[in-house]
Amino acid sequence: RLAKQRITSRCSRDKLLPKVLPWIITLTMDIISICLTQMALHQQTTTTLTPNNGTIPSNNLSELQRRKLRIWLYFLRTPAWDWISKPVTVFVANRVICKLLPLGMGR
Repeated sequence: RLAKQRITSRCSRDKLLPKVLPWIITLTMDIISICLTQMALHQQTTTTLTPNNGTIPSNNLSELQRRKLRIWLYFLRTPAWDWISKPVTVFVANRVICKLLPLGMGR
């Protein structure tokens, strides 16, 4: 039995890796991109050669904010949706529906 469980878990891991690996790589690349952009902007504003008196231009700030907000979209993509977002959403929705509708008849 134990050997069968190990084989089953290995097979499911082999099926899971092709789905998870691209997701992890793109998320990591986006986070690194944000960090590098922040570092470059900070370094640019601290140099004495910049004519903007140490402030970051608003278009750069809005682009940085857009990139940071885009990270949240990773939780709406598969596999994060299947593992995290969907179960939490279903759990919360079931709790709210049961509270709003009398006797839990909303299911």
